[in-house]
Amino acid sequence: MISGFERFKNKGNGRNKKGNFVLDMIIVIVIITIFAFSIFFGYMLLDNINTDFQADSTLSAEAKNTISNFHGKYPSTFDAAFLMFLILIWIFFLVSTFFLDSHPLIFFIFLILIVFVLITSMVINNVWYETVMEPDLAVYQSSFPIIMWYFDNILMVWIVISMSVLITLFGKSRMESGAGGF
Repeated sequence: MISGFERFKNKGNGRNKKGNFVLDMIIVIVIITIFAFSIFFGYMLLDNINTDFQADSTLSAEAKNTISNFHGKYPSTFDAAFLMFLILIWIFFLVSTFFLDSHPLIFFIFLILIVFVLITSMVINNVWYETVMEPDLAVYQSSFPIIMWYFDNILMVWIVISMSVLITLFGKSRMESGAGGF
């Protein structure tokens, strides 16, 4: 009798799910960048709204104070949220690769495919800096030190994530097979 989990595990369209892992990493790099852009543009919009609210004489002091407090907390809150999102993505990659079965030959293919992840991260980095160096956005860079650190070190971050995924993926097969296995 096949359990519900076995039916779920065997269900699929016949494609190899392991081959999609590098593509998933590239998609995550793009999603992280979109998240960072939305934080930056959101703060720019909030800054403009705060300036307009503070200049409006018809608004109460309480309304002005509320938007001013939100404006003051926005950078640190969303900078920390970005870091948490990045760490959770990293943990997700480690946990999901732990449950993949892999053959040692895949190791070399994975190494070659990681090059595409690193190239994508550098292209994304160039797009990021071309955008945030615009005068309208450049004034907000100092408000988001974690996001700026990430994009300053994006290549190293994705090398560390990729290598930890590699260690998790292929260290597990060595651990399961004993000292004699890969």
